[in-house]
Amino acid sequence: MSKKRNKNSRKKQLKSRMRPESKIRHVKLNDVRVLGSLDYRITDEPVEDEDVRALPEKVQEQINDLHDLVQISPLDTIEELQILIKRYPHIPQLYNYLYTAYEASGQRSRANKIMRENYDKNPTYLFAKINYFEYLINQRKFKKAATIFDHNFHLTSLYPKRDLFHVSEVTAFNGVIGYYHAMTGQYHEAKRCLDILSAVSPVNMQTLRLERKLESLGKFAA
Repeated sequence: MSKKRNKNSRKKQLKSRMRPESKIRHVKLNDVRVLGSLDYRITDEPVEDEDVRALPEKVQEQINDLHDLVQISPLDTIEELQILIKRYPHIPQLYNYLYTAYEASGQRSRANKIMRENYDKNPTYLFAKINYFEYLINQRKFKKAATIFDHNFHLTSLYPKRDLFHVSEVTAFNGVIGYYHAMTGQYHEAKRCLDILSAVSPVNMQTLRLERKLESLGKFAA
C-alpha cells in the first residue's frame, strides 16, 4: 500500500472515530448576552499560526492529523510527536500534543516534564500557560499559579494583538481560570467564567468540572 493510501486511510479513520465538534451556540438569551459582552470573537475553525504555516505543507497536514489522533489514540502519536519535536523544536503545539498524549495514556511524570519544558521554552503560548497553571492549582500553589498570567485573567489583555480565539482556547482558559477563582473564593469571577463556558461549550469537561466545584461550595445557580 502506498504512503498516499496509508495517509488517506488514517484520515478516514479519524473522521469515522471523531465526534463532530459542536458549533458555538447562540440559542439561549443568556448565551447571546454573555457572548455579546466579550471583547473577542470565537471560532471553531482553525486559527492560523505563522510558525506552523511556514512549515512544509506535508508537515502541516501531519500536525493536523496528530491533533485529532491524540484525542482518540494517544499512544499511537507519541513516537511521531517526539520525532517532530526534534525536527521542529520551535513549534509549541507539538509539545502540547505530546503532553496530552502522555497525560491521556497515564504517563503522568512524562506529561509533567514535557509540560514544564513547553512552558520554559514557550512562555507566551496559551496552552503552555494553561497546562502549567493547572498543575500548580492541583498542587494548591495558588499564588505561584497567578504569576503565570501575571495576575491578568483576560484573554485580550494577555494577547492584545488578537481579537479571535479558537473555541478550545476559550474553554481551556476559562475552565482553569474559573476553577482557580472558585478555589480562592472569588465566586463572582468563577461564575462569570462558567457563564462563558456554558454559552460556548455546555457539556465540555471544563464546564462540568466548574459546575460541580461551585455546587459543592454551595455557590452554583443553574
